[in-house]
Amino acid sequence: MTDRTETAIDAYIRRLSELQAAQTVTTQDDLDAIALELGLTEADLDRARQTAQDYVAKGNRYSQYEQWDEAIDALEQAVALGPLEYDYLYALAEALSGRYQDQ
Repeated sequence: MTDRTETAIDAYIRRLSELQAAQTVTTQDDLDAIALELGLTEADLDRARQTAQDYVAKGNRYSQYEQWDEAIDALEQAVALGPLEYDYLYALAEALSGRYQDQ
């Protein structure tokens, strides 16, 4: 990725965090509009979605072997990129639960 894209993605994640903190209802269309407003392209959004899916797959593999901290790290990255993806949130909740039960 280019520096411009990384900067835009960082700004996008900051805006998502602000929305979460404000506890406003947000749709995928809202998130896409914010991303485009910040200078991301459709190709950038597709790459971000693919990256999020890669993080979920990685997190799920770690979860299979009960490597909870690594799973949680990967799944938190996925949720940062796709905060409305309930499958990502569910996988993260399962990893957190697994770590809790082990402790």
